[in-house]
Amino acid sequence: MTITRQKKEAVIKDLKDRIKRAKVAVFVNFHGLNVAKTQKLRKVLKKVGAEYLVAKKTLLRKALDDFDFSEERPNLEGEIGLVFGYEDEVSPPREIRDFSKAKEIRIIGGVLGKKYIDEAVIKTLAAIPTKDILLSHFARVVASPLQRLTAVLQAPLRDLVMVLGQIKK
Repeated sequence: MTITRQKKEAVIKDLKDRIKRAKVAVFVNFHGLNVAKTQKLRKVLKKVGAEYLVAKKTLLRKALDDFDFSEERPNLEGEIGLVFGYEDEVSPPREIRDFSKAKEIRIIGGVLGKKYIDEAVIKTLAAIPTKDILLSHFARVVASPLQRLTAVLQAPLRDLVMVLGQIKK
């Protein structure tokens, strides 16, 4: 089915807008992904503030050509889908990595900030713990000196009680 020139221009404009708004964009090869699994992927991505979109490679390349991204653009071969993360840079790559473990999609590369990134960088982003985990680690680090100070201040009193207990025996 052919697409009219106006429709192609609208798709390119839409892709440019999504790329501008996204904090991270991930290119995936979705060869072999059926409709049910695609819907499941979209549902998972929606929970983390991301969306999945399929576009023709020629239109995607034209949309990407208008940006001045550094590094080399990943090789967009096969059936290409895009995951746009609007809320943060870590959650969409994490969900894509988890989904790609079933070998239904393959990470090709992406865009982070103003540069192209490869599969290794996306997997590194996916390995970063969630915000809640990082905050709990931070709280533990902040509380640790206070806990140690409390233990040090209680030690003389505890030792005195132990000594008095020994004298009583």
